[in-house]
Amino acid sequence: LKKVKFFNSKKFYLNSLNLSFNDITEIEKESFVDLINLEDVYLQFNKLNTLKSYYFANILYLRVLHLSNNLILSIETKTFWNN
Repeated sequence: LKKVKFFNSKKFYLNSLNLSFNDITEIEKESFVDLINLEDVYLQFNKLNTLKSYYFANILYLRVLHLSNNLILSIETKTFWNN
């Protein structure tokens, strides 16, 4: 898995998502926007270098975000924007 695409909330009711150890280099804008009940996101040991605006937008219950062992150089404003 190299790229995370949009998750349709009509198909998924998730509170935990583990995408660790996948060589992910990119997350599409607002991929998790409809997963409003998501609490835990595990993205460690990937190849992310930028956290772009709206990656985690409107995830109101996010409490755990694991990003260790990535190549993160920048975090854009509004990455965690809540409307």
